[in-house]
Amino acid sequence: MKTKEYFKLSSQEKARMCQDLSPYNKDEWEIFKTVEKMFFDQFGHQKGIEKVKCSLGPILGPYNCIMVFIPKGKGRVGVPEKFEGFPIWKIYESKLKHYKELIK
Repeated sequence: MKTKEYFKLSSQEKARMCQDLSPYNKDEWEIFKTVEKMFFDQFGHQKGIEKVKCSLGPILGPYNCIMVFIPKGKGRVGVPEKFEGFPIWKIYESKLKHYKELIK
């Protein structure tokens, strides 16, 4: 699927289609990077957001999501449950021993 086609879909269609996208497909990778940039532009100003990554989540899956990396002691982060069809996964430094490896 091409980026322009994806963004013409309704919210429900994006949520359904999101898990069928492949980050290994060049055209579809562009969707991941565009969503990542859009998300960061809208929510990245919050001091509690260290990094945003739209890709396969580091969990059993495959599971496409937007990962929001939140370092210790930076306060609360206000983000939606989904953005452009992708579910949001908050990753807290205080809860993960391998947090530093994930944000590289």
